[in-house]
Amino acid sequence: MLEKTGVQFGGGPLNEAAQLVAESTPDLIVVLTTAYALSAYRATKSIPIVMLSSGYPVEAGLADSLARPGRNVTGNSIYAGTEVWAKAGPIDCSGISDPVSLRRVR
Repeated sequence: MLEKTGVQFGGGPLNEAAQLVAESTPDLIVVLTTAYALSAYRATKSIPIVMLSSGYPVEAGLADSLARPGRNVTGNSIYAGTEVWAKAGPIDCSGISDPVSLRRVR
């Protein structure tokens, strides 16, 4: 079951809303931004939290590193930096006999 809890900046205390969500013991908390993730992380250290978009999760204290978050928070970072982008280089396909077998997963 999916339950949506809407909280707007200025529409109510974000930390209180996150605490209410955590107290309802969901299987997973999905948030839009780093600010929402910080509030959810303050409310629970055991329920998995997924950020759909994050600025600097390591610098914000939500992850130990981008490679190994080490906490109950994971997701996308729009400012991944060289730690991640350096790994996104070209793929060497010279050893693949049938390049048609490569498929893009969307």
